[in-house]
Amino acid sequence: MNPKTLPLVEAHGKTLLQLFPRATIRDPVALCRRLRRLEVSARQLAEYWCNIGTPENADQEETRIMSAVAAVLGAGGPPIEFNRDARGYALKIPSEWMADHWEDARTLPRDMGGYGLIAPDLSPEA
Repeated sequence: MNPKTLPLVEAHGKTLLQLFPRATIRDPVALCRRLRRLEVSARQLAEYWCNIGTPENADQEETRIMSAVAAVLGAGGPPIEFNRDARGYALKIPSEWMADHWEDARTLPRDMGGYGLIAPDLSPEA
């Protein structure tokens, strides 16, 4: 990991641990790394489905990833959605929740629609 990125990842992980107090991974950096891998997998699926069309087993694939996310973040916390649009991040907190819980989630990165980003690319090149 880039030394410039580590403080950003750690800060993001700490924010996630505040929002998801029952997360099964308690180390903020390890939590971010695991969620980033799930985000990349989800985004690859969204891109694949965009290119070939949504297959019959798409709901099963989405459930598999969302179950993995739920296992990492634990019960409780904000709702998370799987965005099948290949033009953005796949794992998001709904914008309505973000607006209603501004004080709790003010440091969480957002996309242009106001959705909270669970596993953004925090590298300096991004």
